[in-house]
Amino acid sequence: MGQSEKQNLQTVLTAMQVIFTEHHADQIDEFFTEDFIQRSPLVPPENAGREGLKQWLTGIVAAIPDLAYLPAPDQQMTDGDRVLVVAQVQGTIQGDLPLYGIKGSGQKLDVSTSHIFRLEHGKIASTGRSWTPARWSCSRPGRPDRPRACRTPKIAGRVGTSRPPP
Repeated sequence: MGQSEKQNLQTVLTAMQVIFTEHHADQIDEFFTEDFIQRSPLVPPENAGREGLKQWLTGIVAAIPDLAYLPAPDQQMTDGDRVLVVAQVQGTIQGDLPLYGIKGSGQKLDVSTSHIFRLEHGKIASTGRSWTPARWSCSRPGRPDRPRACRTPKIAGRVGTSRPPP
């Protein structure tokens, strides 16, 4: 891994920690380009840019206040300006997520996911989900011994699948 690839990986990992685990939406501009594009079936098109990311994150954190994006240290790759990160997204769904048809009632969220980030001039220019789990693993409040699946998000007629980048 070359020096610029190491820097790109560190930029992505730092952004994921600061933005998605520490919830500093006010620092999005420091890590994402002005014309940033997020390609994910879980994010509506109107929230696909940098300003939309701020709005989307604010709403998600309001519903999942302990949201954490936990990259797997042994599942990270770089290739030039691209960085692949596999991670667990965890938290407790306290509030409703109407966009995803989820009623918050203390369910534990544990989603395996991977993202491919593309960087320009040291900032994240785009990201795409390389795959989306078919089910979200949730446990019932007070009954961790009886897990159940959260309702899988249905976006644009697709359930739990990813759209390829245009």
